[in-house]
Amino acid sequence: MTDWNERARIRRNVRQAPAESDVPKAHGNRDTRRWCRGKVGVEHKLVVASRDQLGKGYGAPVFEPWLVRYCATCGKEFDSYSSMSFAGKREPPEWAATYLAELAAKKPAEGV
Repeated sequence: MTDWNERARIRRNVRQAPAESDVPKAHGNRDTRRWCRGKVGVEHKLVVASRDQLGKGYGAPVFEPWLVRYCATCGKEFDSYSSMSFAGKREPPEWAATYLAELAAKKPAEGV
C-alpha cells in the first residue's frame, strides 16, 4: 500500500513541472546599444525629432526645443538635448546643431 499523500504529491509535481517544449531556451544578452533589436549586423536608423512630435511633451508649453535622437525601427533613445540647463545656455552637440540649422532653413524669414 502507498502513502496516502503520495498521489497528491505526484499530481502537484506534474502540474508544476513545465513540459519539455515549454521550457524557454537560454540565450546570451544582446548588444542593443550597437545593433538594432540586438541582431548582429543590423545598424540603427537614427532620427532626430522634437520631444513634442514623439508625444512626450506632457502638455507643458515649450519655450526651448527639446530634441531626441532615436532609432526609427526599434525606438531606442540614444541622446537628448535641450538648450536650457541650470547653468544657463549650452552649446548643442553636432546632431542637434544640424537639425536646428535645417529647421531654421525651412522656416520662412520673419519681419522681412
